[in-house]
Formats: sequence, C-alpha cells, structure tokens
Amino acid sequence: MKNILFINYGENWIRGQELCLINLLRNIDRAKYNPVAICNAEELNIALTNLGITTYLTKIPHISFEGKYSNFEIWSYIRALYYFKTVVKTHRIDLIYSNSGLPSQLGYPLAKMFSIPLITHVHAPYTKRYAWMWFFKFADRVIFVSDMTRKFMERKVRFSNKVSVVYNGVDIDRFKPVSSKDSSIKLEHGVEDSEIVIGQVGSLINRKGVDLLLESFATLTKSYDNLKLIIIGDGPEKNELKQLSGRLGIDGQVRFIGNVTNTECFYSHLLDINVLASREEAFPLSLLEGAACGLPNVGSRVGGIPEIIDDGINGFIFEKEDVTQLSEKLKLLIDDQKLRKCMGKSSREKIVKHFSMKNYTDNIEAEIDACLSF
Repeated sequence: MKNILFINYGENWIRGQELCLINLLRNIDRAKYNPVAICNAEELNIALTNLGITTYLTKIPHISFEGKYSNFEIWSYIRALYYFKTVVKTHRIDLIYSNSGLPSQLGYPLAKMFSIPLITHVHAPYTKRYAWMWFFKFADRVIFVSDMTRKFMERKVRFSNKVSVVYNGVDIDRFKPVSSKDSSIKLEHGVEDSEIVIGQVGSLINRKGVDLLLESFATLTKSYDNLKLIIIGDGPEKNELKQLSGRLGIDGQVRFIGNVTNTECFYSHLLDINVLASREEAFPLSLLEGAACGLPNVGSRVGGIPEIIDDGINGFIFEKEDVTQLSEKLKLLIDDQKLRKCMGKSSREKIVKHFSMKNYTDNIEAEIDACLSF
C-alpha cells in the first residue's frame, strides 16, 4: 500500500476543484492507496473526514509577488513547512498530490526533501508567473483538467517533466435520466407541467455569467409565456443578481434555489435545458452532470466547454458574452422538444463513454502509479 498526501487550498465551500478531490478519494482503490489530506477549509475537512480519511485542517500560507496583492507570509510559510514535514514523516508518505497549483509551493520542497514524487493537478489556467512562483512547473507530473488548459499553459511555460490531460468524471449511476419527471418537485418550485425550465448550476460569481443568462432569459420571455429559469448555487453576487432580475422584469419567472446537495434531482426532474454562460471556465462539472442526466447543454465557447459540447449534436455553443446568440440557441431548443430529447440522449452517451467516474479514477490512479514506478 502506498501513502499519498493530498493537499488542497481553497475557500470555505465545496466547488468543482473540491468535488473532484472528494469524488477521487471516495472511489480510489483503498487496497492500493492510503490517502491522507491537508486542507485549509472546514467544509472540505468535514467532507473528507466523513469518508474516513485522516485530514489535517490548517492554514496554508504562500508567498507571492503581485504588486499591491503581494503576499509575504514568510514565517507562516516556514512554520507550515515544518508542520507538513511532520505529517509526511508520521504517515511515511510516498507521493504528494497538490490539488491545484498553490499547494505545490509547499509540496515541491517537501518532495525534494524526502525524495518522493510530486503531482500537481491544475484545475484552471494560470499565468506564467504562478507556474514559477508556486513551483508546479517543476512537478514530476502535471495533470490538466482539459486540453484547452494544457495548451494555454504550455504556450506560456516549459514544464520540466511529463504533462497529461485527465478529464473530470461524473457518477453515472447517481446522475442519470429518468423515465418521467416528478411533478411534485416542479410544484415545490412553482413550475407548471406545461412550462419549459432553463437552468444553470454554479457559484454566483462574475465569471459564471449568470447576469448574461438573465438578460437572455428576459429577451426570451417577450416571445414565450411558458418559461421558468432556475438558478442553483450561491455566492457573493446573489443579491445583485436578484436585483437585476427585478430590473429586467423577470423576477416572477426566476427562482434562486441556493446551494443544494442533491443536484441530480434538479437535473433529472426540473430542468429541460442546462446552461453555463461562463466568461471563463476550465472543465465544468455542471455540464457533465446535466449531460449525464440526459439534458442538452448550452455553453459559452470558453475553456474546456467545447470539449464537452459537440455543437449541434449534444447541445449548442455560443460565443462568450454574446447574449443575442445565447438567446438564439436557447430558442432552438425551446421550440423543439424532439431536438431536446435527441441532444439529451447524445449527451448521456458521451458521458458514459468518456467521462464516467470510473474513467476518471482509473486515469488518476494510472498517473500516480507512473510516478511511483520511477
């Protein structure tokens, strides 16, 4: 059995990066690997502890040179290095797995100190400065969540060792189509059976483009009286987005649900069309989950979204921040129930073939094994 130290730095919420780690550690072969984790957020600490994983909750300081945003936590960094060193020694760690770029700033010197490999899992495109400053340029392996992210980074940075792409995965047994929608769930959220429901799942932050979706939806309501918009998620822009829906005159047709743990219920029983109007993206889980539930996806041409959506086959792509084009794509699906079903079927088929949780876990385990065999 190999002891693997997983390090995650993030805000105190469970987003895509954290979900990927939770899913990996829930499904990793415990007969081969003994996972240990360090994180700086209580929410993730609880989630990993509930999986039976020894988890250390502590501050993860870093040093950065970014003008007025510079961070010189030098003494905190040194103390953390000694703390992490103790964890590595206590658990006889065989490999360090940095779940994003920043933890590599501690992971890399530890890996060198103990002569063990370092894997860095890059969930978003970073600048060249971060690749050097956080040391993940020097990792023994760098895993990217999409081919776009890999190409973006390789245009900026010459990595010292092997790089690869491992697409995020989704639990196809949990997220799956249903033969008929549960009307009671629709009624619970004020949706009539005759209404077509458009939805977006994700954090309420600027880069997710919820404001763009609201503007598009407002345009559509001028031509249709049978639409509802469901926004699932929470974030700092929630009140601002609610105010925007009021100014657009659509607050009666928009539902802000907040964070939920059973997103599969909403995909399967409430939504008819799944949207992600992001301004920036790496490889979004919400599109994988919606597709696994048999929904057509509509997404912006950013990041890894075109690697999930085959335009015109299992959904539609629109140009970033083009509200008019987003409305046109949505109109095609609103007008044609048969097209929605056909694209939804194609979505499910692609997920099962390429993006299952088994594929994801197997591919990550293969990357770990390759590093350990050096």
